[in-house]
Amino acid sequence: DYGKSWIIKGHYWNKALNFLEKYKYKITIYNIVFYISNELQKKNLISNSIIHIPLILYHTKANYLQNKNNKTNNLSDKFLRDSIKRNPLLFGNLISFSSSNKVRFFNWALPKETLLSIIIPTRDNISLLKNCIRSINKFNAGCNIEIIVVDNNSTLDETRVFLENFKSSPNAHNKKVLSFPGEFNYSKINNYAAGFTKGNVILLLNNDTEFLKPLWGHELASNALRPGMGCIGAKLLFKDDTIQHAGVILGIGGIAGHAFKYFDSSDKYSRINSTQEYTAVTAACLAISRKNWDLLEGLDDKNLHVNYNDVDICLRAYSMGLKNLYLPQVELIHYESKTRGSPEGNAFYQWKKESQIMKKRWGDLLFSDPYY
Repeated sequence: DYGKSWIIKGHYWNKALNFLEKYKYKITIYNIVFYISNELQKKNLISNSIIHIPLILYHTKANYLQNKNNKTNNLSDKFLRDSIKRNPLLFGNLISFSSSNKVRFFNWALPKETLLSIIIPTRDNISLLKNCIRSINKFNAGCNIEIIVVDNNSTLDETRVFLENFKSSPNAHNKKVLSFPGEFNYSKINNYAAGFTKGNVILLLNNDTEFLKPLWGHELASNALRPGMGCIGAKLLFKDDTIQHAGVILGIGGIAGHAFKYFDSSDKYSRINSTQEYTAVTAACLAISRKNWDLLEGLDDKNLHVNYNDVDICLRAYSMGLKNLYLPQVELIHYESKTRGSPEGNAFYQWKKESQIMKKRWGDLLFSDPYY
């Protein structure tokens, strides 16, 4: 959502007006700002030329969103299509776009040789893993996949039997079970498993998640492979269809927290259902190209064993000029409890230690999220 209040350099404003008038496009704030943003991108000025002022400087009318006749802010489909044709270098491998509830979704091409390597750490609780893998098989990923399950200290016979059956089931060549004994270190488990992957895109996935729609793999992988992209996240829901994750905002709880937590997932007038950049996304479902995973050297398994390893890799991606993206069209249930309390005992001390590491490493950025 571009919003309706802008301070724009006169040169760019006049250039946009002249262009729209010349080619007889409707003059709307959306068309103007879209044109200007394309011009800035052509000159590689986009990252430091659009700035959000984090202050409330004006309010819209209370009934604005309910006014069905208010179309002054729409970006016309014709202008969008023509802009894509005129600027092939900007839009690269964009195939098409579609609209739902006044939100546009862009569909990107996926190279035929793409393989999405899914890493799922697990320890017993086999019913969770079964549901996760069942959803992967139920909803067509839209791309080739391999599944690597990493067993961290499971002890139950039913887990051993399931994992034996899993790696000998149909398409076994794209299924692996790795053993990772020792204390739980989420970062180290995933870094270890990444060394066994064959794909050009890696997907970190919690065992307590379940996909809800098809083509999730295509969406995650195609965006992860776009130039300039870092970490790609998804919409995660509690069982009651409220939001568990719709992006990560820095500063919540002193470090970072999930955006729109507990909101109704069908909320039409918020950012919940818009594809957008965030400073970070959760590793409960996080895709990244193999190239960028190697560039960032994976998760920090020396300092961030349990907490904030996902925020940290996203911030490292951001600091290298990569964009972290939230995709609302990729939906999963995350069976994390809504009533889960604060960490206690050793878990509390682990959280406290890793919180201090994040504060020392990222400093003031944690209290001034550039995307919020």
